[in-house]
Amino acid sequence: MTTPLDALIAAFRAASDFDPRAEMRPEALLWCDPTNDFAPLLPSLRRRLPHLFTLGEHDPSQRQGPAVWLRAAIGQALPDCNWPHDEAAILYLPGVTREALRAAEDCPPHLQLLAWLAVGG
Repeated sequence: MTTPLDALIAAFRAASDFDPRAEMRPEALLWCDPTNDFAPLLPSLRRRLPHLFTLGEHDPSQRQGPAVWLRAAIGQALPDCNWPHDEAAILYLPGVTREALRAAEDCPPHLQLLAWLAVGG
């Protein structure tokens, strides 16, 4: 039986599908959650998804940090940020709308390092 959590994880995997003959693997999936509805699921998701990272206060034990830390994490440039290379990182962005990332000139300063992921991917 598939649980809602299983379905969410399957949706992440489907969202990161790509054709290696024509495309590069996505660097990251951006999961905007403007109203923080999914925040209660993070502990369960972190146990199953080593490539799930959260925008917020720097807390490497929770795979959470500011935009500059997230960019280093998704590039697997940090010691505890390792997962299979065939899976794209998932960036959970609580309190952030997609529109905030897409409006590059109006993007809040704390999100600017993540804006390219939204417009370039």
